Amino acid sequence: MMKSLMNRRGLTLVEMLLTAAIVAVVAAAFALMLPSNITFLQRTRVRQQVLVQSRQCMEAIQQAMRNGMARTLVISTPNATPIVPNSRVDFAFKSPLASGATSYAIYVAEKTVYAQEFAPGVTRAPKALASNVTGLMFTGDYRDPSNVSVTLRIDAPWDSTNMPGRVSSLIIPNQLVRMAEAP
Repeated sequence: MMKSLMNRRGLTLVEMLLTAAIVAVVAAAFALMLPSNITFLQRTRVRQQVLVQSRQCMEAIQQAMRNGMARTLVISTPNATPIVPNSRVDFAFKSPLASGATSYAIYVAEKTVYAQEFAPGVTRAPKALASNVTGLMFTGDYRDPSNVSVTLRIDAPWDSTNMPGRVSSLIIPNQLVRMAEAP
C-alpha cells in the first residue's frame, strides 16, 4: 500500500476542479473589491492634495497679511466669475519686501486664489496659491481693524466626471490674522 501511494504522480480530476473553484472564488472577490478600492484611492489622493494645497495657501495669505498695515486694508468683491463676496484684499506693507514690493493683493478669480505684489513702476504677474477654490472670504473686525478673519473653501473633483457627489471638500473657517499696526 505504501508503495502505491509513493508511485502516484500528478493531480486527480477532483483536486484540479477544487483548485479551479477556489481560484475562481478568490478572483471574483478581488474583481468585486477592485473598483471600490480604486475609488477610495482616488478620493484619498485628491483629499491629500487638497489638504496640502489649502495649508500652503492659508500660510501664504497669513504671512503676507501679518506684514501688512491694518489702516491700508481694503476688503472688496472682485469683478470675476463666479462672484465670491469679500474675496479680495488690498493692503500696503509696513516695510517693503526684499523684492521691492510695497503693496499686495489677494483675490479669487476663476476658482483660483492669486497673490500679486505691487512695486513702484513694476508690474508683476499674479502668483496662483490654490485651485478649485469655491470660497475665500475676508472679514474685518470693527472693534480692532488689525484683526482679519480668513475663510477658505476648496472643492476638488475626484475624477473627470464632474458629478456633484464626486468632490473632496475642505473648509478652513475663520483663521484670525493680526495685521501690523500702522507706523
